[in-house]
Amino acid sequence: MDDQAKIERLLEVSRLLTSPFGQSIEQIAEKLEISTRTAYRYIESFKRAGFLIESINGYFKFIENKKTDFSFADLIHISQEEFELINDVINYFDDEQGNPELFKKLKYLFNNNISSYKIINKRKSGVITEIRSAIEEKAQIILSKYRSSSSLNTRDRLVEPIRIVEELNYAWCFEISSLTNKLFKIQRIRKVIKTSNSFQYLHLHKSYNIDDFRISGEEKIEVSFRMNQRAYNLIIEEYPRTKTSISKTDNGFIYRNHVCSFLGIGRFLLSMIGEVEVIQPQTLNDFLKNKLKIGFN
Repeated sequence: MDDQAKIERLLEVSRLLTSPFGQSIEQIAEKLEISTRTAYRYIESFKRAGFLIESINGYFKFIENKKTDFSFADLIHISQEEFELINDVINYFDDEQGNPELFKKLKYLFNNNISSYKIINKRKSGVITEIRSAIEEKAQIILSKYRSSSSLNTRDRLVEPIRIVEELNYAWCFEISSLTNKLFKIQRIRKVIKTSNSFQYLHLHKSYNIDDFRISGEEKIEVSFRMNQRAYNLIIEEYPRTKTSISKTDNGFIYRNHVCSFLGIGRFLLSMIGEVEVIQPQTLNDFLKNKLKIGFN
């Protein structure tokens, strides 16, 4: 699931946990249409963040921290500056075009305005416009203060832009320093700086496919698997693009499409053991069995 969807779910769980009588794992799962395992993970996330949660006869709810001078209700009220920071974070890591419904909930919970939402989306639109312009002009650009999810480093990247994958808000670019074609997330680009240099590596430009599980590559592997209702709810929640490749049957749901590797789809299937069944290919089953033996990295 992307970061924006996780925040939205956490807000919904927090609302349920403020109930005076609490909520059971099953009730949370049913109301949010998620698995009981996912519901439990959300509660654990709150505990790791320092929230006090008690469980009485299987019903969970927030409890007051007697060591502090504020209640949970005080935590819900934040300042405009804090709200804008949350706003910025949500948009900065967003995979889609934004979620107005999430901001309606934030506005309701925090009693603040959402003026910065349009400002941040305006910045994103500006980045896309600059990249498209550079593609047409065949000009090298600098992706200013780009934050890498793999290295967690934030630095400028000198690139030759190739194309924008609009449905996912990514840009394929040829990175000069590594001499490789890479996929850059639009939301992680703070600013685009044009240079006076023209393309020098056009002969090396390549843009690959991106599968429904956000894995890129040249390979196309035909896969299919059967899943129950819980797995279906989770897959369209975490990977919305899969919905068009899923058909309903008498025995559940079947996903059929091509993937670029088993890495992305494998993570999902391993997280839903007992609720999914691989139909094809056998090599996908072998991949999963091997990961279960050695651990999934």
